[in-house]
Amino acid sequence: MAIAKKSLYFPIFKRRTTIFIRFGSYQIRDLSKFVKLPVLEVLNQNSERVSLNDSTKRFQILSFFNNQCGDPCKALMHNLKWLDERFSDASNYRLTSLSTSTVDTPAVLLDYAKTNTIDLANRSLLYSTTEILNLVIKETLNTSLSEKQERVIYETLYLIDNQGYLRGIYDGTNTVDLENLILDSRIL
Repeated sequence: MAIAKKSLYFPIFKRRTTIFIRFGSYQIRDLSKFVKLPVLEVLNQNSERVSLNDSTKRFQILSFFNNQCGDPCKALMHNLKWLDERFSDASNYRLTSLSTSTVDTPAVLLDYAKTNTIDLANRSLLYSTTEILNLVIKETLNTSLSEKQERVIYETLYLIDNQGYLRGIYDGTNTVDLENLILDSRIL
C-alpha cells in the first residue's frame, strides 16, 4: 500500500499542510480535515442551473478562467482539452471552469466554447456572481483574485471528489502535475 503526500502551496488550510491521498486499500476515513465546496447552483453555458458539487460524477476538476484573461487561461484551456482526451475512457468525470468575470454571461460562455472548439460533453463553463466568487475563492479555498494571485488562480486545477471534498491542488500548466492529477483521480 502506497500513500502519496502532497504539500500544498496554497494557504488553503490557513497554514502549510500535507494531505494524504489514498492508494490501494488505504482509505481516508476522516474527511473533516479536508475543505468542502459549498453547495451552490450556478448557470452553465446553456443557461441551465447546475450544482457546483456534481455528486453524480466520480470526480470533477475545478478551474477558474475568464473570457479575456489571455495567455494563462489559453494555456489552461489547452491543457483541459488534453485532460479531457486522456479521460475519454472514463465517462464518470466533469471538467468545470468557473468564470471569474460577471461579464461572462451564459451566452458569452457558449460563444467562447464554440470559438475555442470546447467539447461540452464532459465540460461545463459556469457563470458566477461576485457573491459566488467570494464564497468559493476567498472563503472556501482561502485565496484571492488579487493581482498577485490572479495568474496563480488561472493556472491551478482542483481535484474534487463526488462528496464535494477537495482532494488535490495542481499546477495546470505543469505536465508532471497533470500526470499526477490523472493518477490521483483514478483512486477516487
